[in-house]
Amino acid sequence: MKPKLSSYLVEKFKHQGIGSFAIRFAEDFAKAKGYESVSIHTNVDNVIAQNCYKKLGYTITEENECTNGDGEKRRGLTFYRDHLDAVCMSIDGICFHMKEWHDFSFISKIGKVFKVFDAMDSGNICFGVEHNSKQYFVKYAGAKTQDYNGETQDATNRLKEAVKIYEDLQHSYLIRLIEHYPVENGYCF
Repeated sequence: MKPKLSSYLVEKFKHQGIGSFAIRFAEDFAKAKGYESVSIHTNVDNVIAQNCYKKLGYTITEENECTNGDGEKRRGLTFYRDHLDAVCMSIDGICFHMKEWHDFSFISKIGKVFKVFDAMDSGNICFGVEHNSKQYFVKYAGAKTQDYNGETQDATNRLKEAVKIYEDLQHSYLIRLIEHYPVENGYCF
């Protein structure tokens, strides 16, 4: 028995970047019209779409009951992304946004990224990194983060100055500073 043509087409075009392309096209259209953010709706059972949206930097902002085109009620999710003018970057499959591209290759020497905290107004970007089954928190200044409007050098200087505070405040309840060092024009700890 032959598979249905629609099933064949769906399988043939999976993982080709078509969904990502369509979303980026819609974002570009929204930017051209002056919008700064986009919301997308899907069902909780549409895991493929959810994964695509998450990969592109969207976050879930709402979950509620909705009625689909087929008349069936299902749980629906709303995904949201702002800063459409930001540059989308990815490390170890984790998407994040910056005002401009930056070389984060030094992170791979620390470990594998599992989380990125990019929407910070301090001028820092933070990474959750895993190495040898241990998790680390890495803070970096020297890149243009999406929510920081100051000079990157000022953020870098503040991070360098924070090292002394971390050393003075060592306590079992606080994150232990393991090491700190300059990276290109930035600073990392």
